[in-house]
Amino acid sequence: MSLSRLREQFRQALADPDLAAPYERATATARAKRAAAAAELPDYEEQRQKAADARREAIDHLDALVERFREAFTRDGGTVHHAADAEEARSLVKRILSERGARTVVKAKSMLSEEIALNEDLIASGWEVHETDLGEFIVQIAGQRPSHITAPALHLDRVDIGRIFHEKLGVDYTEDPVELATIARRLLRERFLQADAGISGANFLVARTGQIVLLENEANIRMCTTLPPLHIAVVGVEKVIAEVDDLGPLLSVIARSATGQKLGAYTSILGAAGPPERHVVLVDNGRRQLAQHPRKREILTCIRCGACLNACPVYERIGGHAYESAYSGPIGALLGPHHLGTDHGRELPFASSLCGACSEVCPVKIDIPELLRLERERYVETGGADVGERLAWWLWSKVMTRPRLYRLLARVGRGILQGPGIIAEGSSVLRDWTDGRKLPIPSSTSFIDQWKHQGGATTRTNPIWDRTRAQRALEATRKAKRSWAASRGRAGRGKDRKP
Repeated sequence: MSLSRLREQFRQALADPDLAAPYERATATARAKRAAAAAELPDYEEQRQKAADARREAIDHLDALVERFREAFTRDGGTVHHAADAEEARSLVKRILSERGARTVVKAKSMLSEEIALNEDLIASGWEVHETDLGEFIVQIAGQRPSHITAPALHLDRVDIGRIFHEKLGVDYTEDPVELATIARRLLRERFLQADAGISGANFLVARTGQIVLLENEANIRMCTTLPPLHIAVVGVEKVIAEVDDLGPLLSVIARSATGQKLGAYTSILGAAGPPERHVVLVDNGRRQLAQHPRKREILTCIRCGACLNACPVYERIGGHAYESAYSGPIGALLGPHHLGTDHGRELPFASSLCGACSEVCPVKIDIPELLRLERERYVETGGADVGERLAWWLWSKVMTRPRLYRLLARVGRGILQGPGIIAEGSSVLRDWTDGRKLPIPSSTSFIDQWKHQGGATTRTNPIWDRTRAQRALEATRKAKRSWAASRGRAGRGKDRKP
């Protein structure tokens, strides 16, 4: 996907008059619930720091913890498989199903299965696959992709769902949410009872005890993982945590961040001992390589709560499908290029204003804006920027480091932008900007001129703010941000604990 393709996707989304409304309503509600739930917990920030520490420590000792989980899980009778990439993961799942003679599968919500296109591959190979999360069930029968990490059908309202049920399931049209849920429940109950196997993801894997942790609000995951005689959990290797004690803060912040609840309605902690027969397919797909990066490894600490999507003004306007990735929103712009290949979604980091709202609500304190900036650097370094773009930024750097030239061009630019029709909506001059927003006409005088007129000090009268000191301060800030250890704030946590 090129930048021009990305822009076209966004133009189409912005031009859809019915798209933004459901996203704006849903994300505004989610933000309010999250804020209220966080405020109810007196030590929320402390719990948030503990959750962040647990995830970072796990990535620091990833291979050791994965091996410990494998030993504990197999000791109790389960089977662990390792998949290097998406193709191997799909092959392993099909092999397990074939060896057990399983042809009908019920499936719990799993973003990893979306990442590796598991459903499409199983269905194309002759398996019958049924999503059981209500949102996933809706988008599956509609032939669509999920639009949100935790709310797959966020883009649909009850009128849309009523039409989908009527057209795809042959039931009488209704917009009543209770009746729609009853229709889905009745159909899904039959599928649970008839299924040969259940497939799920996992929120966490506890290394010491060899247990799978799953969170939900509908109890469909419990049906998928207990009723069929075979359960396969397809999980990214980064989901491992060291101890059961780490679950406390993680469960506390993930529910508040995802749905504004104190805790999820159902928390299942499953061991390997059956029935059912239990398998775990651990998927790498670029994760271990990412874990070796001193700065970008922080991406792997994500717990898939979706809070950054709800806070993002860009996601709110364009929706999840415009990203053309299994993962949308700010965190999707980081996950997509690494898990789906650098050629897929390498432009997504530009779909952000870098406003920082995402990092403010992230329950594990991921510095998403800084990581997006690093991904933009990679885009340029790998030849993503064309000659025109490189020339434009070269000129920009020359102007921004020469105050007199900057002030001269700013004065000329203000005069041009005050011309008739220059920044009007739909203008051919600034269409990329004015098609999606209204821009005010700039003032006839600059801020610096107004500041001088009010008697404010300038760099000439206040030489302490010289260029050398500013550059030193900037370099010191960058160095601090790039230090993995300096940003952890562990305060000695886990130094003596072996992985």
